Amino acid sequence: NRLTAEHGLSVSLRRDEQLDKNGFVHDKDVHQSFRAELRRRLRFVASRATSPEMFDQLCEQLEITTTKRGQDRGYRLPDQQRNIRDKSLSDIGSYTSEGIKTTTAENADNQLRLMALIDDVYGMCDSLDDLTFMLQQEHDVTLKRQRNGSYQFTFHDGTKMPAELLPPAYQLNYMNEHWHDPNALKTKVAAPDVLAEYQEQTKSKMTNTETLMDLSEDQVLSVDEKGALVQLEVPNEGQLTVHLNRYELRGDSDHLQVALQANYYYTLTDQSGKRPRAVSIRGEALIHAIDLDQGLNPELVKVPPQAVFGHSDKGLTITLPDAGYERVFIPNDAVNYDRLHHQYTVQIGNRWHYNATPFATLNDPEPKSVSLTGAALKPALKSTQPVLGRWLIANRQRQYMQAQQADVKRLSTTLGELRANHITDRQSLGRQVTTVKAQLHDVQQKIEMLHDKITTYNDLAKFIFTRNQYQPIIDKLEDVSPNEQHRLTRKYQHEINMYQTAVLHLQNQDFNPLLINEEMASVITDQEKTLRSLEQSLKQQTIMVNKWEDIAELMNNLQGEPSQEGQEQQHHHDIER
Repeated sequence: NRLTAEHGLSVSLRRDEQLDKNGFVHDKDVHQSFRAELRRRLRFVASRATSPEMFDQLCEQLEITTTKRGQDRGYRLPDQQRNIRDKSLSDIGSYTSEGIKTTTAENADNQLRLMALIDDVYGMCDSLDDLTFMLQQEHDVTLKRQRNGSYQFTFHDGTKMPAELLPPAYQLNYMNEHWHDPNALKTKVAAPDVLAEYQEQTKSKMTNTETLMDLSEDQVLSVDEKGALVQLEVPNEGQLTVHLNRYELRGDSDHLQVALQANYYYTLTDQSGKRPRAVSIRGEALIHAIDLDQGLNPELVKVPPQAVFGHSDKGLTITLPDAGYERVFIPNDAVNYDRLHHQYTVQIGNRWHYNATPFATLNDPEPKSVSLTGAALKPALKSTQPVLGRWLIANRQRQYMQAQQADVKRLSTTLGELRANHITDRQSLGRQVTTVKAQLHDVQQKIEMLHDKITTYNDLAKFIFTRNQYQPIIDKLEDVSPNEQHRLTRKYQHEINMYQTAVLHLQNQDFNPLLINEEMASVITDQEKTLRSLEQSLKQQTIMVNKWEDIAELMNNLQGEPSQEGQEQQHHHDIER
């Protein structure tokens, strides 16, 4: 499209119609190509499939038609009349037959690897926090919540795996409801609706706001049936040209506008040198460039010192409680700092976008980031700020809410445990604490006894090895004449003494002196397995004791009467808050 526009070439109507049918969706609210949507859906499928067959099944559920011709694969969406080849959807062949086989094999290995680790710690977990802690403690596997709300596991070798790759019975939402069910992970659970899950995930991402930009006459080089060729000065890149497809254009030739997506990437080219070059920039940077090229400079707005949350080499973070935003990020290229007066000044363009995080609420404890336009940001920045640091108030508010949520979660977990164990008064709670402590003590004693036993067995193993090593010499002495026996006795005196000492020790320990090395090694191995099992039980019992001591402490705090001094401190705290 760009080359034909630059050289004034035309395309036949028939070819133009084909591109229109196969290339793009022209709905006003869906400015994206079939190719881009296919990539999104195929990435979603590739992150969940554990076999090529499952990959094809998920494609079918996501309404992707897959065709195979030899080793080549083709994909198409509903209303798309022609297939798109696998190799044109990924530069590294992710969606070819070979690429799918490799990806799904890695997924299957990671899935089985993680399932085994979860099986190992699941019985000791009563909550998602327990699972996170135990995986980190026992297997050096971290579990973190991503900004889009999903969860991701990271193995000790750096391998990352999305939680959605786990089978239905191992999904975090399902496990969160079955902590006390030992057979939960073996239960057959219906697979989720993949299409609904994909649509929900797509909705949960940051809204990609469409920005309508005016194009000046000197920026538009040419317009044809396929779009417009636009030339502009891009900061730090020089003069570049970009071809904008016709479905992105609005208005007419007298007043041409383009609908840009802030998070999409656009390719701009430089044809002025001997060797053409291409530059890929985000839509947000293209919005900035169009404004600046037209002489529409952003407004310089002073940031009140109380609104500054932090400054890094990437940009400035501010807080705007009056506008409902805990954090707003402004990139460094739009930030100026006056060291003499300790004053920040930021460039704000009306149609520029800024990443903002709203304040958390009890209904939405982890709000998602939103895209905030400069037109909405400027009034909030210019409004009068209180003398007290707003960043301090915002921080205190967040900490208070987090503490409140933690208290509610702790109380809810405690009530669930009391109900599950039929504990209705403080006496039965005390008995439960005593019982789990006694169980812990019993396991500790067994471990100590087994440690002593294994130490003894290791010592005896040395004597058995010595006896077996010198047994052939003793046998030989019994089969020779007295003169030869006397000669051999003098020759092997040291070995005979070692043999007799070993046999004597084995008899004193009431241990079978005829036991062979392999049998003794098997006995020690069995004891070590028992020890590992007891050590695992010790960890579980320690967690149980800590949990019930915490529950007892919480119940005592709830039922105890605060002292006069405590009441006065609480009164002052309430006033301060």
